Amino acid sequence: MSGTLGDLKSSIEFNQHLTDILGVLKELAMGEYWRLEGEKRRFDKFKSSFNSFFAVLNFSNIDHPFLHVGAGRPAIVLVTSDEGFSGGINNKVVHEALMQPDADDAIFIALGSRGAAALKDIGRECIALPGVDSSALVDHTRDLKDFLVQKTMDGEFSRVTMIYAKSISFVVNHITAMKILPAR
Repeated sequence: MSGTLGDLKSSIEFNQHLTDILGVLKELAMGEYWRLEGEKRRFDKFKSSFNSFFAVLNFSNIDHPFLHVGAGRPAIVLVTSDEGFSGGINNKVVHEALMQPDADDAIFIALGSRGAAALKDIGRECIALPGVDSSALVDHTRDLKDFLVQKTMDGEFSRVTMIYAKSISFVVNHITAMKILPAR
């Protein structure tokens, strides 16, 4: 009987330590989330200033592939995650992409292997690009920009829409469709 009580006491102590460790990990994750959220807010201020600057310019007399819908096919970029526990968000991103008005004729570009796999599972072809890695975010963003610019300049893409999960809070995401091109 003493062995059973000793085992029970050890189990309770182990569970208490495990609970403490999980609490610390949760606090670290929340701290990292809020740090990244602060960085994003700085970019939002830049984006607002950038957009307001270009709002005063008149582009009506300029003929450029970035300003008008071209003759190519529409492109829909899906930003999905290869991280664990993100299947629900990825499915919502794919669903939103399929609900776009020009989805039947669109070229799908999936950032992340899980988004590409979800599209292929339902019989939709896509261009699969590597997922976004926060440690190389600038490089990934530059590569995507170069790819989209080249395809648009070559006339393959008539317009570009990006579908992504916009973080509202630590646990809430809103699936967002953002028109990238034409830039009007």
